[in-house]
Amino acid sequence: IKVTRATLIPRPETELVVDEALEAAGAIGSNAVIVDLCTGSGCIAVSVAAELTRCRVYATDISPAALEVARENAVLNGVADRVEFFEGDLFAPLPGRLKGAVDIIISNPPYVSLSEMEGLAPEVRDFEPGTALFGGVDGLDFLEKIIEQAPGYLKKGGRLIMEIGYSQSEKVKEMAEKDGRYGAIGLRKDYSGIERIFSARLKQGGGG
Repeated sequence: IKVTRATLIPRPETELVVDEALEAAGAIGSNAVIVDLCTGSGCIAVSVAAELTRCRVYATDISPAALEVARENAVLNGVADRVEFFEGDLFAPLPGRLKGAVDIIISNPPYVSLSEMEGLAPEVRDFEPGTALFGGVDGLDFLEKIIEQAPGYLKKGGRLIMEIGYSQSEKVKEMAEKDGRYGAIGLRKDYSGIERIFSARLKQGGGG
């Protein structure tokens, strides 16, 4: 996976997002329809497409420079024919036909809080894009938007899978429970024992 200053450097924890998506796809079949939000370098979208050879992946990012890198990574990994990239904020640039038609939504969105941004190591703060890191004062802005908007795109029983920040698991779980449209809410620990991967299943059909 190629990276530049326009993208984050993929972390080992993000591999767990891919693992979770592949497990979810196991019950659906290799022809799953998948959306990757905040794709950055495209590492998640490309990895999933490489493993699920009949799936179709739609990936979005607000940064045209990041999408240029993501498209290159899709070509480098031989999946450019099955991964489509769209420039825009979260779900906004996706084709309307995807409403209520997506099996799995995956995302590693910006989730670093204001206080955490100030304490980042210089090699992260000075060389990786702040727009891909900063998730608002409490770091929850994008996570909250995705939880709110995902049901409009997921099929009934579709899965939402997101990487979340340190100490955010209870708040994110509470958001999903309060929303009321999700069931099977779960949290998966990363290699350091931190609850890092959030997953949930849509109870009702999407498209609304």
